[in-house]
Amino acid sequence: MSGMTQFIHTADVHLGYVQYGLHQRFIDFGRAFSQVVSYAIENDVDFVLISGDLFHKRNINALTYLQAYELLSRLKGIPVFVIEGNHDLAYFKDRHSWLEALDRQGLITLLKTHEGTLSKKVIDVG
Repeated sequence: MSGMTQFIHTADVHLGYVQYGLHQRFIDFGRAFSQVVSYAIENDVDFVLISGDLFHKRNINALTYLQAYELLSRLKGIPVFVIEGNHDLAYFKDRHSWLEALDRQGLITLLKTHEGTLSKKVIDVG
């Protein structure tokens, strides 16, 4: 099937979730996303699409940001497109989400704006 675009679509990653108050669940959510990242690399996909809720909450802590940064850094060379989910949106007073920081660092391409409209209508992935 050469010539076909191969991609991974995932959603509701929820990095940073300490479910049931257990730190192990934080690790589990990171490990699950790490498996997605590994699969993308091993299968040389053309891009990854995350359609909402990369993070579990909008006010993430440093450990959650580092986890996301390290995992997304492994995808260097594979475009990662992210649509903001309700858990990812910035608080009104902050104006900028953590996804915007990842976008500015070149780790992702953020596809949604604060107004909820698509910021890019066509993206050429080759």
